[in-house]
Amino acid sequence: MMLSRIRQRGRAQVLGIKNSIILISIVVIACYADVKSIITYEDICKTIKAKQLEVKSLKKNNDTEDEVQAEECKNWQLNASQVFEILVNSKEVTAEEQNIKYYNLPCEILVNLEYKKNLYKYIINASGTSVFYITATNVIYLICTEKCKKIFNLYMGEVED
Repeated sequence: MMLSRIRQRGRAQVLGIKNSIILISIVVIACYADVKSIITYEDICKTIKAKQLEVKSLKKNNDTEDEVQAEECKNWQLNASQVFEILVNSKEVTAEEQNIKYYNLPCEILVNLEYKKNLYKYIINASGTSVFYITATNVIYLICTEKCKKIFNLYMGEVED
């Protein structure tokens, strides 16, 4: 009887160790695995740093009749490395905060990005705001920080009260 209890305890301890090793293995794999799909702003930054996010196209959209703004918009260009610089040096905000506290200009660049055969739409406004569409309903609103404002010739910053 005593011998069978010792054997049962021994099995339980071995099983406990095996389960712990499996759990530790899962945690380690999760920490070092690629981002499966982009869900958060942190995922976007990880894919950029790993050089896994690719710019598929850049298209300028200028919708203004103001001659001065139209001229400034015409001169504003971005390349792929600037798109990534804006993304990693921006700060996530709410839609309300972006719409109320920050300027929005009629000059935008529409960017199509690809990660693991999934396409994402990213719209950068010349004022320093941007919107990253993960899906039609899952949207990340961003504002440029001090680190990326040099890219924007029309950078506006916060609306003054």
